Amino acid sequence: MRYTQAENTLWEREGKFRDMVHPRDAFADLPLPEAEKEDYMYMYSRGDKHFFKHIDTREYLTVTRPHRNKR
Repeated sequence: MRYTQAENTLWEREGKFRDMVHPRDAFADLPLPEAEKEDYMYMYSRGDKHFFKHIDTREYLTVTRPHRNKR
């Protein structure tokens, strides 16, 4: 999905712009066993944190991401 320049400007102005991280990299930073990782959805990353949501309970899990060249 592509956004127009106006939409991008709105996101940045409203402070909703988030870091673009590939979900594969975010799940690599999730400190859970592989079986439990299947119960979570990657939502977004902001600053030094990844945000995941549990599929059934809808509870958020916040994970501090390692530096790794600001990945």
